[in-house]
Formats: sequence, structure tokens, C-alpha cells
Amino acid sequence: MTAADKVFEAEARDAIGKPVFTVDGNRLRFVHHPDDRFDAVMTLIGAATDSVRAFWYMVNDDESGQAFVDALCAAARRGVRVSLGIDSFGSDDTPIEFFDPLKECGVEFFCFSSRANSCL
Repeated sequence: MTAADKVFEAEARDAIGKPVFTVDGNRLRFVHHPDDRFDAVMTLIGAATDSVRAFWYMVNDDESGQAFVDALCAAARRGVRVSLGIDSFGSDDTPIEFFDPLKECGVEFFCFSSRANSCL
């Protein structure tokens, strides 16, 4: 095994042994278990130094939704460029006012949907 192979192998797995893929300079890790996904996203938002670009199907007006909004705002206040697109179909039950803090803290916020009625 060459030195380059050893570096690639070390970088190909994260600290817990999960595969890591690099695409156009971005490190990606597949998080399989649903219970781990939210924690992984929150960790990434908390560690962001340059930008966060998120596209989300469903954001609810509940404890986890509020924690998500709070984390995005905290990142924006640190100087991270943050944008969040939500699917207006998946988040249809969430009042649009729930997202007002995002706009107030400088997060670029938008909705997308294939449906005619969008939250824009």
C-alpha cells in the first residue's frame, strides 16, 4: 500500500468508521440511522465556518424545528452565509411566521414546491 493509498483510506472513513466521500472538495458522509440524522445536521451547522445551504422537506413548529431555526440563526450571527429552502408541501402545516426569525437574523429563506400554492 502506497502512502497515497493510506491517506485515501484514512480519509475514506470518519472517526466512527462511516464512509466519507469527497465530491468537488466537499466531504460527504452517509448517515443511515434516522435518529442520528438530526444530530449530524445540527453538528454540521454548529461547526460551519463559511456557508450552510440546506434544502428541507419538512420543518415543523415544534422543539426540533425551533432548534433547527436557532442553529441556523446562530451560524448566521457568526458570519456564516446561510440559506434555507423548504418544501412548501412538506412544511404546509407550519405557519410561515415561524420562519420570520430566519429572515431577521440574515438567513436567505425561500420556499420551493411543485404545487401551485407556494409560501412565497
